[in-house]
Order: sequence, then C-alpha cells, then structure tokens
Amino acid sequence: MTDSSKQRCLVLGGCGFIGSHIAEELVRLGHDVVIFDKTNVSEVNVAKFRNSVRILTGDFTNENNVAAALDGMDVVFHLVGTTLPQNSVANPEYDIESNIVASVRMLDACVARGVKRVVFSSSGGTVYGIPHRLPISEDHPTDPICSYGITKLAIEKYLALYH
Repeated sequence: MTDSSKQRCLVLGGCGFIGSHIAEELVRLGHDVVIFDKTNVSEVNVAKFRNSVRILTGDFTNENNVAAALDGMDVVFHLVGTTLPQNSVANPEYDIESNIVASVRMLDACVARGVKRVVFSSSGGTVYGIPHRLPISEDHPTDPICSYGITKLAIEKYLALYH
C-alpha cells in the first residue's frame, strides 16, 4: 500500500461483531483506524489488534462526541444501531431520535468535514417486510413491519439524498 492510498477510517460501532471484523481488515490493509463506540463497551472483539487502533467512546446521539470522532476522517463505516427489531416498536420515538436523527446529524458533520465516503450497514432484510417472492432481491418492494426496519430504510434514503 502506498501512502496515497492509505485512508483515515472511522468505524462507528467498531467494537461490535461486524465492526470489529471491518476494523481488523482495515488495519491489515494498512489504513489508520479509529473506532467509536458506546461508553463502557467491551473491547473483547478488538483485543488482538487493540494496539493498532484508537478507540473513542461516547454517545452516538451526542453531536459533539460524533463530530470530534469525524475530524480528519476520509471514510466512515456506520454500524451503530441503538435498537433491535424486537424492542424497536416499544418506543418508536427513541428509535427515530437515536437512529434517524443521530444519523442525519452525523451526515451533516461528514459534509462539514469533507468525509469522502460513508458505508452503512442497513439490515438483514427488515427493510423488505413480508416477502412477496423468494429469494428476496435488492429490487424487492420495501415495506418494513417494525420501527427498526423503518429507521434503517429511512437512513438509506437519507444517504441517497446526501449522496
């Protein structure tokens, strides 16, 4: 890897299962990696490469925490989710505020800081709802049946808008 291809990458939710694997691969490829995750998060998933990354902790819904993590980044991997399909319907307001609103604020901060790319991990299919046909292709109609799926789809739409 040449210095010109080396990128500064932020992995939001990087101590989680998927995020830690992405962060580890980015380190292996020679990129500078910063992980942002919630306060008091377990670092067990990043233990074997912990000394090769910088870990910042904070609250994804806190604009200042996220803005500080974004400073100097080229690429952001957005893997933060504050709810699960099962519990998202119990408090849709929280789901909207902590996922959609926080993601839009993060996108605004990315634009302000010149971040070149945002990679978003949406859902394993909750955006599609009840299948009309199998297998489900990416052009399948979207009709989520829980708040989690609705918020993931809304974030996808905002990403397209910002693009």
